[in-house]
Amino acid sequence: MEKASIRVSKGIEVEVNDNGDTITMNVESAEFVNEFYALLDKFENLADKARSDEYKAMDTREKLTVIVQGTKDVLASIDSIFGDSASRKIFGDTTPSLYIVADFFEKITPIIRKYAEQRRSDIMRRYNSSRMAGATRKMGR
Repeated sequence: MEKASIRVSKGIEVEVNDNGDTITMNVESAEFVNEFYALLDKFENLADKARSDEYKAMDTREKLTVIVQGTKDVLASIDSIFGDSASRKIFGDTTPSLYIVADFFEKITPIIRKYAEQRRSDIMRRYNSSRMAGATRKMGR
């Protein structure tokens, strides 16, 4: 009996620290890119809050509470999107400052955009209507 085997790409791995730990970016998933941009929005909302007059009027302890809770929420989303313990691999065992989280996003966003654009181009190339019509005729449909 003949066996067939198919492997489907599940994305790319990116090394995120000097220990060689990696996170997975499932750029092949339409949901991944959408969830990533929602995460960027969540982070930007936290940064906006830190620039607000309401935040500036808070005492130091209140400000820290807002930032720590907001950052933990962002880290939970990073873990959800990039895999369990992704935030620990990226930032270590501490709650990072907004500056460090922003630095991560500035480094990872171009990589995601590159692969998402490449994926879109590949889809357009592979599944254009004239190519699909020819494949369908060859299959006897």
